[in-house]
Amino acid sequence: MVESRIGANKMKKNELWDKNELRGNNQLRGNNQLLSIGEFAKYSDRSIKSIKYYEQLGFLIPAYIDPESNYRYYHSSQIALLEIAQLCTELDIPLKDVPAFVDEKMRLNVSALLLRARVIAEDKMTAIQKTLNAITVHEEQLKKVEAYKKNPTSYEVEMGERYFFTTPYVKTSSISEFRKAMLQTFKAITKSGIPDEDFFELENGIYFKYEALETKKYYFVEVPHLYPKLGDAIKVVPAGIYEGKQSYDSMINDVCMLTDTQPVIAIETEIFSDPYDLNRPLWELKVLKSSSRS
Repeated sequence: MVESRIGANKMKKNELWDKNELRGNNQLRGNNQLLSIGEFAKYSDRSIKSIKYYEQLGFLIPAYIDPESNYRYYHSSQIALLEIAQLCTELDIPLKDVPAFVDEKMRLNVSALLLRARVIAEDKMTAIQKTLNAITVHEEQLKKVEAYKKNPTSYEVEMGERYFFTTPYVKTSSISEFRKAMLQTFKAITKSGIPDEDFFELENGIYFKYEALETKKYYFVEVPHLYPKLGDAIKVVPAGIYEGKQSYDSMINDVCMLTDTQPVIAIETEIFSDPYDLNRPLWELKVLKSSSRS
């Protein structure tokens, strides 16, 4: 098993080199076994700036530092460390992590290094795919907006059961006030302990519910599943067919006029249009027509 030799950034010797006891060894310098930083840069085909950067990382500590001139010297064998640095750069492995893959006998565990590189690469691929999915969602939204412009009639949206983290609704009179209110909802969801990645790129807006002659409105942020510990802060929105329409004016306050007796569930969200007007965004209202439970 590879022993991790990463110190707390207090290394006085290069952890990949201290076995050779070169630092401070005047005899080696006198025998011309060490190279100046300029010579070392030339032979290793690296810039002096890069070598100093590696030293700052604690990866490539000089084999010897002249106590009087503070000149730095390196052993030719340390060029191997630069080859490792090049490999790690190609694999996106931070140089500060390299000592974890070197054992007491100065042997690099290549299999472990490649496994770490694979994990890093797969995490990046996941992040990239998430970004591509978000782009697709926005592109589909723009298509829906363009279709509505050509035929401004209501349309049907089929949705599965959804879960909203909610905060109490306070009526706002401007888009800036609405965004401030939504910001408070985002702060509340963060304080609740739900990780950002759980609700990143999911919908947010206003949730309206009219039932038993009682009207309830909330600001909401969609989350991927129930969080029992949050209790009533999480609302379950039924699956079903929703009637959608778009407007540059908020429609949520007019929903209560749809009926005086029947239950109403409605969701209003800001959606992208092209061009997107920051001061007067486009809204989409979705009102439940038929629930999957019925």
